[in-house]
Amino acid sequence: MSRVAVSGATGFIGRQAIKFLKGRGFEVHCLTSKDVTCSTETNVIWHQVNLLSGKECSKFFETIAPTHLLHFAWYAAPGKYQSSDLNLEWTKASLQMLRDFHANGGKRATFAGTCFEYDLKFGFCVESVTLA
Repeated sequence: MSRVAVSGATGFIGRQAIKFLKGRGFEVHCLTSKDVTCSTETNVIWHQVNLLSGKECSKFFETIAPTHLLHFAWYAAPGKYQSSDLNLEWTKASLQMLRDFHANGGKRATFAGTCFEYDLKFGFCVESVTLA
């Protein structure tokens, strides 16, 4: 069985991906910085992981060894994310995550995000209103 790790699983893309993956028979492992006991998703394994911590990410990939990775997590605080120094930290953490994924047998990774669709000049998307 294919095992997929999904970061940003509570976000706009991630929560839609979970439904798709479960329907296709993947073993779904979701990474979140939030309390994992608050999840309402069923048939998903939740892991509380600080993605900016190299040690925590490495341990996750060594332990779970997913075959697939969907990385959707990023710093997205309204009004701050566009110019935050945290973008550099997230870039560094994302590259390390990819290295750890590959080093533990990972086969296919996809990285994506939606932050620039929100609340800039036009505000096309609102997570609580704009649904797939």
